[in-house]
Amino acid sequence: MILLKLGHQNNTVTYLQNKLVKLGYGIHVDGVFDAETLDAVKDFQATNGLSSDGAVGGLTWTKIYLKTETPRDTASRVERNNNILYLHPTVRMAVVKVIV
Repeated sequence: MILLKLGHQNNTVTYLQNKLVKLGYGIHVDGVFDAETLDAVKDFQATNGLSSDGAVGGLTWTKIYLKTETPRDTASRVERNNNILYLHPTVRMAVVKVIV
């Protein structure tokens, strides 16, 4: 994922805002990284032991991902081998760090 910060406007901000809503933050989803989104990001970062700078980088994306996604049952061995969602959360976090 890309680095997001105050002032950005794009679909990735919308994705972030939807994830924050899923985490219980009562923000509006409009694709604009505004002061309301900044406050929610800073609160999330502080709550999860991250540097609360308000910028959404690799570590913040990883924590958001791990808090909002759950492992799914595999339909086949091929699917399990090709889908990061089936990895153990600790391994998945390491993979996301490498990719991001």
